[in-house]
Amino acid sequence: MLFSTHITSDLERVAGDIAILKDGVIAYEGDMASLQDRIRRLHISSDRDLPSPLSTPKAIRTVVNGSSATVTVDGLGDDEIRKIQADLSARITVEQLNLEEIFLEVHR
Repeated sequence: MLFSTHITSDLERVAGDIAILKDGVIAYEGDMASLQDRIRRLHISSDRDLPSPLSTPKAIRTVVNGSSATVTVDGLGDDEIRKIQADLSARITVEQLNLEEIFLEVHR
């Protein structure tokens, strides 16, 4: 059954697999848990200003503000996150996103 809606809370309750369209093309598809494991938001903070632009592999969106940054990534592994942390001498916290947040990040 295909269920199409912009009310993502409905999808989170009933959907097993998710497909997100962007510009008429499937941008992401898979089961809900895998999608939420794949798309995550990194909160980066440092004692010094971060480089701008901040080059982060697999970034969907990056916002740098002096010594802090928020980066949404697609498929970045924990080892890669630790490498970024070491390279920037920064602290990184990882935020899991709900479906609505993922949808908004994909469409920014």
